[in-house]
Amino acid sequence: MTFVKREIVITKDGSPSVYVEELREAFHSLNGSVQESLHTFVKEGLVHFYNEYRPEQMHLFEMGFGTGLNALLAWQFAEKTRTLIHYTGIEAFPLEEVIYRELQFDIADESAQEKLQKLHEVSWETWHELSDYFHFKKVEKGLNAYDFDREHNIVFFDAFAPSVQPELWSEEVFQKMYDGLSTPGALITYSAAGAPRRAMQKAGFWIAELRGAAGKREMTRAMKL
Repeated sequence: MTFVKREIVITKDGSPSVYVEELREAFHSLNGSVQESLHTFVKEGLVHFYNEYRPEQMHLFEMGFGTGLNALLAWQFAEKTRTLIHYTGIEAFPLEEVIYRELQFDIADESAQEKLQKLHEVSWETWHELSDYFHFKKVEKGLNAYDFDREHNIVFFDAFAPSVQPELWSEEVFQKMYDGLSTPGALITYSAAGAPRRAMQKAGFWIAELRGAAGKREMTRAMKL
């Protein structure tokens, strides 16, 4: 699959996302990209895991680097808490420069735009120490071609919706995620669809059904305990 037509759209909270014409799907909720990421991946992911386990450092894996918003927010969290985060993100179809240079997310960080551009511009397949608290690697591969090189504490599972790419929400995929997590470990996703949740449970996860971001009733935190 290749994506020919991608364009920036503005979501309801004023923040941008990217719309893929072939899939008729955006990278984020059209109710608000920043709002969704802050609630789903930061509040119910990073903040919850940090408060629950107080790790000295965290290894974070993201399925779907995309616009870089979740990585940017993870970087902000790392600096705020002074917790070293080793972030690995995979992306099979990186954004074109003409698109990522136009992305601007208002996240109360004076250097947010500079950081976002850095995330997109640094080289692929190698680690970059972007700050004392944020070490970053992005890999240009699809999930099927990627093999975990270590256990991670948290997975941000930010693939396109199950209705759009059902093959990425299978029991086989979630077994791979489960095996790639430490104990304890958490997989966070915006989706609350029944079939993916059942696939997660079959892989061994314990499911927490949580309130979703604005405009979405539920989301999912899947724990490896």
